[in-house]
Amino acid sequence: MEPEQLYLIFGAVAALCAAVVIAMAVCVAFVMVMIGVVTISIIVGFSTGKVLSGLRALLVQLGVLAGAPVGAVAALVLAQTWPDLSHHGVILAMGGATGAFGGLVMALLANRVVQMAADRFPKLRLPRTTLIPSS
Repeated sequence: MEPEQLYLIFGAVAALCAAVVIAMAVCVAFVMVMIGVVTISIIVGFSTGKVLSGLRALLVQLGVLAGAPVGAVAALVLAQTWPDLSHHGVILAMGGATGAFGGLVMALLANRVVQMAADRFPKLRLPRTTLIPSS
């Protein structure tokens, strides 16, 4: 084999390995964020003694986490559709902020539905615990 072909094969294998490592890192980061979101929601639920509070915390976190990237992508698509909007950094930040706000609004609407369900089932309670015991 020629050295140019070996360089090309080596470069392709290195790029594939880098893509796999990046994909694995993104998956690990996603799992860690989701574990953190669920853990915080469980802590909120147990510390208040109400399932609804933990569910509300989960919905708000998921709404913001899902809304920000969706808003940023929508803003970038809008920037590509209208070339006059050429400041991609500003568009990305504004899209992320408005997407996070939209996700928060959707989470609060979902929270209202959960509140209505909790009103129908008032016995749905968790044991109340304290995170820092008093001495």
